[in-house]
Amino acid sequence: MLICPYCRKAILEDSPSCPSCSLTIEGATKILGPVPLLNRGITDLTDSLSVKERKKVNRQLRRFESTLPGSELNILIKEFDPKYSLSTHLFWLFNTAGLSPEEKSQSNNQDLLLGIDPIHGHVAITVGYGLEPFLNADSMKRALEEARPFLEKGEYLNAINFIIQSLITLMIQAASNAAITMGLEQAPSTHLQKTY
Repeated sequence: MLICPYCRKAILEDSPSCPSCSLTIEGATKILGPVPLLNRGITDLTDSLSVKERKKVNRQLRRFESTLPGSELNILIKEFDPKYSLSTHLFWLFNTAGLSPEEKSQSNNQDLLLGIDPIHGHVAITVGYGLEPFLNADSMKRALEEARPFLEKGEYLNAINFIIQSLITLMIQAASNAAITMGLEQAPSTHLQKTY
């Protein structure tokens, strides 16, 4: 079961629309407008990070991908229309902006999109269908809340580093739990170094 990013009700993975609020990708495009051009990695449309800080974030993203092969984390810093939840915006962009290769569809998609709105002070994350059954939504929400003090002080690099570190920890934990549940050898532990 998945959660609709708009009304937060449960929906089936292959459902073409939310049975509660009727949200579809096409419907989201009608209300949210044209899809912005995004880069893989980090896109900072508010210039909240310096060039040097963006390079540091890209290094952290490469570290994320080398630690968790098969998953890519993209980050978008942008002012979002506050009329709609940040989760709705990210769901729409995740599915329309071409950030994941075409072969990563439905349950094969283990990518993530982190959105930060420095203007309105919002932060959210959306994950591919392949990760939703394994990543605990409350744990991800807690990680975002714990990064909020950095965001409130305008320390976006520290906030991003904290979130990346938290996601690595959560995903390694999820992989280990899945391996144990399936009776496989436990996933090898990875030495994690905090860099924020």
